[in-house]
Amino acid sequence: MFEGQRSQPEDSGDTFIQIRVEDPSGSYQEHGADVSKPLKDLVNDPSDYLDRICKRLDMPITGVGNYKKVAKYYNFDMYTIYYFEESPGGPSEALISAITAKYPEVTVSMFARAVAKQTSRWDVVDLLMDFDRK
Repeated sequence: MFEGQRSQPEDSGDTFIQIRVEDPSGSYQEHGADVSKPLKDLVNDPSDYLDRICKRLDMPITGVGNYKKVAKYYNFDMYTIYYFEESPGGPSEALISAITAKYPEVTVSMFARAVAKQTSRWDVVDLLMDFDRK
């Protein structure tokens, strides 16, 4: 595996993100997230991470999913998804806020895995993981 490469084990259905970092001696160390921030930390963070993540997840791109697939994964019905679309802050921001209210135990890492599995939006996953490490 190279730095930041993603793999999906056969028959598992789970997506794993594995990061290998070269240390000063030239050897590689694998890093994984044993502890992840609660997703509500993203909502309450003063940085621009939430805005950057939401703008990307809101954008429809051919061949990959967007916030709608993530909303369905978290069991939001079509009426609620429509409400997200009409939200002043945008659908992804409304979705993330709703997830933190409905599922307060969801962490940034758990949300990143859901985004990866449901949308294949690695740009969003990368931003989520960057936020989780900061």
